Amino acid sequence: MIEMLKDKKSIKISNIDTFRKIELPIEPELIETLFITGSFIDDFSFLERMREIKKLVFLACKSDIWEELKGNISIKILRLHNIKRGKFYLNNIDFINTFPSLEYLYINMLGITEFPDIVKLERLHTICSSNRNLVDFSTLEYVPNLQTFIGWAAVDKHRTPAEAFIPILKNTKLKAFNYSQMFNVEKKKLKKYVDLYCPNILYPMSTFEGIVVDNRKVMDIIKLFF
Repeated sequence: MIEMLKDKKSIKISNIDTFRKIELPIEPELIETLFITGSFIDDFSFLERMREIKKLVFLACKSDIWEELKGNISIKILRLHNIKRGKFYLNNIDFINTFPSLEYLYINMLGITEFPDIVKLERLHTICSSNRNLVDFSTLEYVPNLQTFIGWAAVDKHRTPAEAFIPILKNTKLKAFNYSQMFNVEKKKLKKYVDLYCPNILYPMSTFEGIVVDNRKVMDIIKLFF
């Protein structure tokens, strides 16, 4: 199903089996937001015509050719949520580097164990992340404009070592940080690392004026931007 949302600049595509002959209800050049859900993507070339797209969302999608996904200079927001190659969660998202103007990145339910090297993304300032096996954030120390990191445990019983976040806290541009999990031992250690590496940071975090962030408000922020 393909539908145009009320603002007439957003398109939602759901439960599509092939994108090779996709027909959109408006000219691709007019689309600013594209949601793709529950679909199998066998061709990404349709994105080449969307020269004004600002926000791109993949939710519960599958593809055998994710490496062929190419961004463009107009996309500022990218959400990758529950995406797979075959039966397995996607374990490589290096294609993120083809989004040179990216500012907001949301990744959830992927199979990656380490964050890709995205140091070339000079405009990226906000990352939201919840991935059970992701424990290596070392590359985020060098992302040139990383200001906000929001994360949470993928499941309540999953334990993320506080030490894993040290590279993020070492990033000199970081202004706000929040990671939620149920283990008090890790919470206490993480607080010590925050105080050690960036004592002036907002923790609980917010780069959004007037907001003290708790878990509910974190989800509100995610809903607003992603």
